[in-house]
Amino acid sequence: MVPGLRSVVSILAGMLRMPLGRFALLTSASAALLDALLLGGLGWCLVSNWRQVTAIAGSTSNAVLVLALFEVRKPLLEHGARAKENGW
Repeated sequence: MVPGLRSVVSILAGMLRMPLGRFALLTSASAALLDALLLGGLGWCLVSNWRQVTAIAGSTSNAVLVLALFEVRKPLLEHGARAKENGW
């Protein structure tokens, strides 16, 4: 289910005083069905085009890794500076 729509459905179910058990069952069933369709469809598309996927993922994964390390480095350096100031 669309993330924003999940909130609206929960609010409407509460306003209509839907029993919690029924709401939980129907929400779980719809989430499982949607996830199975999305993941199954995505998996089928990825397997069908695996060479293209690996070519794209291989070239972009290094850039993403460098950006992630850069973003992680900033808070660690700030934490180290604060620790040094406090005499740790």
